[in-house]
Amino acid sequence: MYMKKITLLLFLISSFFSVAQSTCNQTFSATGNDDDPTVLTITAAEINCADPAVPTALTLTNSAGNLTNLNCATNGTSNWYDFTLSITGGASNGVTITGCAGELDGTDITGFTSLTITSNDLDTFSDVVTIEIDVESTFVALTPPNCDSVLDETTDVSVGGDISWSQATGGPSSYDLTVGLSSGAGDVFPTADVGNVTTINLGTLTFGTTYFVTIVPKNANGSATGCVEQTFTTEALPPIGQSCFNPIAATVETDCTMATPNTVDFASSVDVGPYSCDGTTGNNGAWFEFTSSSADGVTISSTDALVEYVVLDDCNGTEIACGTFTGNSAIILLSPNTTFKLAVWKDAATSGTTDICIEEYTLPPAPDCAETPVVPANGATMVDASTGTVTFSWTAPSSGPPPTDYEFFLGTESGMLTSLGTLGSAATTIDIINIAGNDTYYWQVIPLNGITPAVGPCPEWSFTTAPVPPPATIAVIDITGCGQTGSASQPYVIPEITWVQINFAGGCDLTIDTLTSTVGDSEIGLYDSDGNLIGSNDDFGGGLLSSLTVTNLPAGTYYAAAGTFNVTFGQPFNPTSDDTDDTGIIEINVTSSVPNDECADAEAIAVDGTPVNGDNTGATDSMVAGACFTGTISDVWYTFDGPIGEEVFIQVTSGFQFELYSDCGGTLVAGSCNETGAIAVTSGTTYYLRISDIDVTRAPGAFTVQVAESSFSTDGFDNVADFTYYPNPVKNTLSLNAQQNIDNISMFNMLGQEVMRLSPNSVSTEVDMSSLLTGTYFVRVSIEGSTKTVRVIKQ
Repeated sequence: MYMKKITLLLFLISSFFSVAQSTCNQTFSATGNDDDPTVLTITAAEINCADPAVPTALTLTNSAGNLTNLNCATNGTSNWYDFTLSITGGASNGVTITGCAGELDGTDITGFTSLTITSNDLDTFSDVVTIEIDVESTFVALTPPNCDSVLDETTDVSVGGDISWSQATGGPSSYDLTVGLSSGAGDVFPTADVGNVTTINLGTLTFGTTYFVTIVPKNANGSATGCVEQTFTTEALPPIGQSCFNPIAATVETDCTMATPNTVDFASSVDVGPYSCDGTTGNNGAWFEFTSSSADGVTISSTDALVEYVVLDDCNGTEIACGTFTGNSAIILLSPNTTFKLAVWKDAATSGTTDICIEEYTLPPAPDCAETPVVPANGATMVDASTGTVTFSWTAPSSGPPPTDYEFFLGTESGMLTSLGTLGSAATTIDIINIAGNDTYYWQVIPLNGITPAVGPCPEWSFTTAPVPPPATIAVIDITGCGQTGSASQPYVIPEITWVQINFAGGCDLTIDTLTSTVGDSEIGLYDSDGNLIGSNDDFGGGLLSSLTVTNLPAGTYYAAAGTFNVTFGQPFNPTSDDTDDTGIIEINVTSSVPNDECADAEAIAVDGTPVNGDNTGATDSMVAGACFTGTISDVWYTFDGPIGEEVFIQVTSGFQFELYSDCGGTLVAGSCNETGAIAVTSGTTYYLRISDIDVTRAPGAFTVQVAESSFSTDGFDNVADFTYYPNPVKNTLSLNAQQNIDNISMFNMLGQEVMRLSPNSVSTEVDMSSLLTGTYFVRVSIEGSTKTVRVIKQ
């Protein structure tokens, strides 16, 4: 009996999940000029791919066109245009989103009536833009799907074997596929369920051949009926060498000097396609096939040094190697006695030839490790790094085959070194730049014999650099709090670097700029007290002057460096300029600002009643529309997501005021201005809390803010020590008890949906949860005007 029950349960579960949700996409687009503007309008009546089912969810996805272009403001560094999405009706009624693909994709438009996406011209030029986006419908199919899948390609199909078809309408969950060399046959691909995919690889096909294909969509309601057999024909047999599937057979030689090479004539070459080392088109060349010998690999040589190559384990397979010939040849280590594909090409070549030869390669023996460091000595201290350059030298191995090259590794953490590349010779010395002062470095050299490295492990050595004296400055600027400024200037002398010392107390964002300079061009950088470069900027906002803002900078002494055209910010304290003709005044401005001074930089705060310390000293007025503040405002911003209980309580220190917004555009939450009671919010929606000192007293400074789901009142729950709820977890009945009347009870699931509401008006009550699904629920209890939300697990 128990086995039957389990079997039945598994059947029911299987049946439940087989009625799975399906998705289908419809693409909408509009093209025009960004300054007209261009408007894409989509209405609910146009969403029909799920017919006859009714979608349970609608989502914007797969943005394309200029929504993904790097000139769209939030995609890259160019601010040519962006787009505004406005939704009417449904789950996102009244929502307005401005941005590009990243901001629009994933937007829930379930139940919408209409929406528009409008271009915004952000510069002085008119740009042609295309707005393209998909509406994805999620639905449960009520009938078998339609038999309307169509092959994407029917002629000149690649013999690589990839075929694809359009997604059937009506909610398919998988497809039965049959492929044969004659009508009704399945000798190429016998009938099989290929899953919910619309592309498959059939393996290598035959040139110039017709294949017969039957595609039958199906879902939990059954298979589509009346599906018509389709055909496709593969590409004609190309000349030898013009396809990976019809390559030139090449022999792996023992000595290319004694062999006849294979000649590639670029006049009759084909584009062999983009690969990892060359993603462009116009890669004109030829295909070869060879089988490796029992040696370690091959050397491929080309008489034309500008030729590139790729080695694959098969057509459409994995890249083994890809690159440009170095010194007219490339060494590639390969598995022995294995067949590989080789393509060689020259960018955009339409004439000329190159001779290709493949020769077996045997690795030379490994050298021994280098023996001892000469300079810096291992463990050396106070190594001079004042110029930013340190010379390294070491003793070559005294035994084993002599190295032909060395690979150099350097880092500031033992065992975590970074390769700086090879020296390109057997020399045992190298100069390394950008070495910081007052730091410990670890270094290692790995001898190479040909491409064979020392077996090792080779030793790691270390040294510590001496502190580097700070540069001569024209001024010292003290920044002891937010909202402070300072500046210093001097006439520019070619190619001088202007320095300013900054004593920074921390806790603020720090901005350095040259925006008031009269030189034609400028760059600016910031260094720490050890001479390490923190950051730099050139041509801020598209202009020729520069500005750099650094956040989360700890208290300390810093140095701002400014120069004119083409500054290289070396370290330590080693910027240089190759300017030859700029004149004027170079001025360095230093500004500190409150990190959360603007809504866009709002600090995240938890909705759990935890006190958060803030300070609006130095804050400015964000000039937000719809404000309930009055007088002089110095506001700071915090952000949180609406809790499942859909109400919050906010408390700030006396002498401060607050208001709550649902966006950064000035949409004030009704009834939120300095509200001491519950403020209604929507679960999952992001809110922005604006705080300023009261304008009458005008006392910017430190404050404390708390956001919670329960009241901060000293009444209600604070005095109801005997409020209890049990059991937890609960199977059927949840009991609640208090000293005062329980006024209201609301219960929410994890999606924020209210599943139960009671008004017991008694000191004790029982809540029947037997009809609820297993899971976590939030129970909001109101007693004497105070509210508390507790988490309960239903078993």
